[in-house]
Amino acid sequence: MKALRPPDNGGGQAFESLDGKVSLVSWASFNVDGLGDVERRWTEELAEGKRTITYKRKTVSWYVVSGVLEDGTGFYTRYTADKSYACGWSIGYPQKEEKKYQAWIERIAKEHEARLGEGADGVRVPPDR
Repeated sequence: MKALRPPDNGGGQAFESLDGKVSLVSWASFNVDGLGDVERRWTEELAEGKRTITYKRKTVSWYVVSGVLEDGTGFYTRYTADKSYACGWSIGYPQKEEKKYQAWIERIAKEHEARLGEGADGVRVPPDR
């Protein structure tokens, strides 16, 4: 995978496979203007058109939605938030090659830890910041 240009606000990173078939995007931000409202984001996620959802799961602090876009791209999206922070990641891949990429998705999903509010040094930032 190769890293693509990060957003100007430094709130994430996108990667693309060398053949351009797979994309992985991660993002994080402060929870402003209700961004971290998991219920609202869940509703918006389910309402997005031009796709078929094949799996979905929601808890109080996170959700996962996966399926197939109209153009045949498979996707898996994870969103996590608390009262101060929000983060997530999404992977897109050729659905017809899902078996090839399933191990990638499972490994990322298993090892993903949404360390909300923790800096690079691992110190928890107080929620009032």
